[in-house]
Amino acid sequence: MIEIGYVELMVFLLAIIGAVGGFYKWLTSRFRETERELRAETAACHTRISALKDLLDMDKEKLADLRLYMAEKYVSKDGFAVHSSQVMDALGHLGQKIDDGLKALHVRVDRVVEGRVGQRDGGQQ
Repeated sequence: MIEIGYVELMVFLLAIIGAVGGFYKWLTSRFRETERELRAETAACHTRISALKDLLDMDKEKLADLRLYMAEKYVSKDGFAVHSSQVMDALGHLGQKIDDGLKALHVRVDRVVEGRVGQRDGGQQ
């Protein structure tokens, strides 16, 4: 059999311990590098999220301003009075046009009826 002395055994064990220690060192350095990359990406994501939140807050403020403008312009008594008077004027104008059209229609119908009556009376005399 092969005889191994203490020196060879110690060298072999030191080589194994060195290899395991080197692998452990390499593995922990990879973990630290990955952790640094993830932290950097997380910080970038947080920056983007905060920028989007600021943009959303600005849009909410614009929406609130628009709602206030709409309430002041169209829902207030003054705005309602202006718009309702415009609608009533338009309805009055439309009613006048309908009345004028009906009067013209009555005149035409009267002429047709008078013509037929005149023809009947003219034919009998």
